[in-house]
Amino acid sequence: NVLGGDPKGTGPKDGDNAKIVLDALPSSYDFPGLQASLETLLASQNVKIDGMTGTDDEVAQSGKQSSVSPQPVPIPFSVTVEGDYTAIQNVINTFEHSIRPIQVQTLGITASQNKLTLVVTAQTDYQPDKSLNINKEVVK
Repeated sequence: NVLGGDPKGTGPKDGDNAKIVLDALPSSYDFPGLQASLETLLASQNVKIDGMTGTDDEVAQSGKQSSVSPQPVPIPFSVTVEGDYTAIQNVINTFEHSIRPIQVQTLGITASQNKLTLVVTAQTDYQPDKSLNINKEVVK
């Protein structure tokens, strides 16, 4: 698959390409799902997650119905991690190469002793379902 995993496997990088892409581009506001996805991405980078914030706006967003021309809706979030230089560099690369589109808005790095702290403010999007107006018509 596109992630280098087994198309028939069940691991974090496994699955067929269609499922991977659909998971990366959700059709509903799902902050807990985003949070779980980010935790999975960061867990493999040898960093300590100090915090993750965002707004679980699922109730307000549930009113957005499918439309003929849906527009992307931002899901803002912030992540704070700490680790060594290589681990922090890998986190930035992971966001850059994520299959889920992530727009980094601010990036802050502070150093103390032999560890770095990275604070990322970013957003990803979801796009409500597109509805198709299909009419049935009898052809004579």
